[in-house]
Amino acid sequence: MWGLLMRQLAPSDPTTDAFTRTPLGFPAIVETPSARLHLYVGLPCPWSHRALLIYVLLGLVHRRPLSVAVQGDDGTWSFTSNNPDMVYDKRKLREGRASDL
Repeated sequence: MWGLLMRQLAPSDPTTDAFTRTPLGFPAIVETPSARLHLYVGLPCPWSHRALLIYVLLGLVHRRPLSVAVQGDDGTWSFTSNNPDMVYDKRKLREGRASDL
């Protein structure tokens, strides 16, 4: 019973019934991606924290530009003189249009 269950649930080699790992579903990092790739993160956002962790762990720090937005006085995502928008030189994230990004 256990063998039947495992054969149906887990990928296995039909000759040995040994577990076989399926290929990863993630695309490989392309060495020469578009120059338009740019990461925008906002420090108070938990999803941005995750993106920033992956950015560092994958070693993209020296390969892709990064702009860090902070919450401005009016509640919008803003760039400061310490953390400017590296691509479009905008002061607020909402100033970028979808066609620009």
